[in-house]
Amino acid sequence: MKKLRGLLGVLNIMFMILVSLGLLYLLIDVKALSNIANDISNVGIFNLIRIIPVAVCALLIFLNIVLIMTFARPDRTKEAIQFNNETGIVRISAHSIESLAKLEAQAMEEVSDIRTQINSSDNNASLEIYAKVPPTVSIPEVSLTLQNNIKKKILDTTGIELKSIKIIIDGILGPV
Repeated sequence: MKKLRGLLGVLNIMFMILVSLGLLYLLIDVKALSNIANDISNVGIFNLIRIIPVAVCALLIFLNIVLIMTFARPDRTKEAIQFNNETGIVRISAHSIESLAKLEAQAMEEVSDIRTQINSSDNNASLEIYAKVPPTVSIPEVSLTLQNNIKKKILDTTGIELKSIKIIIDGILGPV
């Protein structure tokens, strides 16, 4: 979806540039444009006649890009988990949930170099925890403890029950 949005943004920019150039052409009288072209070919490179049309085109292109970038903001609703309670809607950012999980994982001495990634869709969230452990620990035991601790912390703090918590041990720590 992000690639499609990016492609549409590029196509929109190209379209706006073409529209700007077309409008600039329509605003200039054809005879005057022909005279300007003749004058440009007969004068030096830094002449004012050559700089003005280039500056106007550059300004229009810049304004188009700024307008497109202003209105083409990404959809932030997918970066939060939303639920209703008796008084209204609560939205908790994915970053907040990742931070809670990371803090809980850092509390365990057995894991280090912790990275988190949350995947959410339709207000269901799953979490991936990447960590390194020393060679002296039991990975299944540490993983189960880590999953239970994170699940409890996020449920107690936010009220959100994660669909799954995947622990990925992506390295074994060497001797200190």
